[in-house]
Amino acid sequence: MQLVARLSTLSAGLALVALPAAAAATSKPVILGLTPTTGKPGASVAISGRNLRGANAVRFGRVGARFTVVTPTLIVAKVPRGAQTGKVSVTTKRGTGTSKATFKV
Repeated sequence: MQLVARLSTLSAGLALVALPAAAAATSKPVILGLTPTTGKPGASVAISGRNLRGANAVRFGRVGARFTVVTPTLIVAKVPRGAQTGKVSVTTKRGTGTSKATFKV
């Protein structure tokens, strides 16, 4: 696949690079952050990242969670019963992204 980016110069010497939508649509999810990074079952956790649209599973370790995709860069999930301290993952049809941060239950 060939990517073609458009470079625009903004005021104050800032540059904006725009990638075509197809580039994001073919990438697996990337988790950039968890807020908070600790919580008990039933607590809400904001998962920030990229390519989160179309998520069909969120897991705290091996345990599936209820979740809502708010935007392509934000999911809100509930810590599930039975979750243990570990990584959080988001799965879409394009693959699975796993947090670098550990979520502490």
